[in-house]
Amino acid sequence: KRIVLLANLRTPKNHLFALLAFSHSKIASFGWTLHFIGKDNLDQYSINLKQKIVAENLENSVFIYGACTDIQHILNQADVGLLTSTYEGFPVTLLEYGRATILVVCSNVGYCGQIIKNDQTGICFESEDLNELVCIFKEIQKSTFNKRQLATSLNNFVYQNYSANQVINKMLVAYQKAL
Repeated sequence: KRIVLLANLRTPKNHLFALLAFSHSKIASFGWTLHFIGKDNLDQYSINLKQKIVAENLENSVFIYGACTDIQHILNQADVGLLTSTYEGFPVTLLEYGRATILVVCSNVGYCGQIIKNDQTGICFESEDLNELVCIFKEIQKSTFNKRQLATSLNNFVYQNYSANQVINKMLVAYQKAL
């Protein structure tokens, strides 16, 4: 019952939004935990997040780890990979979640919608729609999503499109066309 958000603690990654949705959904009372993995700059953003964890009385359910090098090991212990960004370019985090074969819940920003097809390879929500994310968390708690099927579909998609062999083949084709 672990939700992981892999992202450095900074504004566009929207950790506070994730925390609020987690709190409002009340899924911590069912044993769910939220884990923030990413560089902590110990700045005002970080201070505000930590203060909100205390204010919401979630010190035993929400954890900040800072930068970690054993990401695959961490993801192997997770049930849900979360991305709550308000802005995103190419979301490498989603590829990492896909490789770990966990359910992905992400905001529909940037290139995310190209990787996470709603109800096919994961679950998308509109960025900063707190009520929508709260509802998604409640549905995850109730196990109404076919988590395994969505996670497996994403894993297959990532392997077919972004594995080392696939990327190398695509690069070779591009180089051959350029010559």
